[in-house]
Amino acid sequence: GHRKTTVYENNDNMLTESFTGGLRDPQFTSFFCTIPPGGKSGVESMYHPGDELIYLLEGRLKVEIASNTYTLNSGDSLSFKSHLPHQWKNMAETEAKVIWTLSPFTVI
Repeated sequence: GHRKTTVYENNDNMLTESFTGGLRDPQFTSFFCTIPPGGKSGVESMYHPGDELIYLLEGRLKVEIASNTYTLNSGDSLSFKSHLPHQWKNMAETEAKVIWTLSPFTVI
């Protein structure tokens, strides 16, 4: 079906489609993301309350959490406490397709 679409910072970083946009009082948010080659979360690390789950459907994503670096390939997932400083970057020459879930509900 049709999902609400949001551009994250600009077209070079990430396009999101919400899975939870129609829920009243959700306790989590989940969205499908398309990240172009080289797209990244920004120069600075981000942090916010709660938990985060990344499931990479396609591509290769580098995720830095605190002082640890993880490379995710298609089919990989990663969960972490999102109060830790974190950032990500699409390392592939193709788009990355990601399902992101955050709890509690967080506006990105």
